Amino acid sequence: MIEKNVLSTDLAGKFAVVTGASGALCSRFSIALARAGARVAMLSRSEANSQPFIDQIAAEISVAKAYSGI
Repeated sequence: MIEKNVLSTDLAGKFAVVTGASGALCSRFSIALARAGARVAMLSRSEANSQPFIDQIAAEISVAKAYSGI
């Protein structure tokens, strides 16, 4: 299910880096940024924990990349 974007700013052409992306708050923030048009790099200690959010972004927006163990 695609939810409404909660950010009112157009972030097309911008790049966002979100740390702690496998956590509840930061993962939702990553999704909101991607829905607003930003390219998002999700940084986390565990790629496995952030994978569901990466998959959600990829399904909705078609681009997602995770970085773990950094």
